[in-house]
Amino acid sequence: VSKGVRDLPANLQSATSNVPSGIFLMYFGILLATRVFFIFISFTMFLPIMVLMPPKFAICFTLYCIFIIGSFFALKGPQNQFTDMTSKERLPFTVGFIGSMVGTLYV
Repeated sequence: VSKGVRDLPANLQSATSNVPSGIFLMYFGILLATRVFFIFISFTMFLPIMVLMPPKFAICFTLYCIFIIGSFFALKGPQNQFTDMTSKERLPFTVGFIGSMVGTLYV
């Protein structure tokens, strides 16, 4: 028991090292609000008239996807998020997601 009590501050330090600071949480909140705005606009305004104006829906929906990625970059830190996205098991999904966004804008 005494060994576990002696190691507690080190364990507490390592457990709290992944908690983002206040400024990163503020950036995450701003990006969250922005992505909610874009998904609301794309589905309420441009989905009903998508046959007439498909580029407007595609742009709003793609911006929503970009802000999703950006909010996780703000929450986890750019280097950690990029490392996670380009890891061996996640790389095909990252390429597919970014490729689908580029393909949407191209079409």
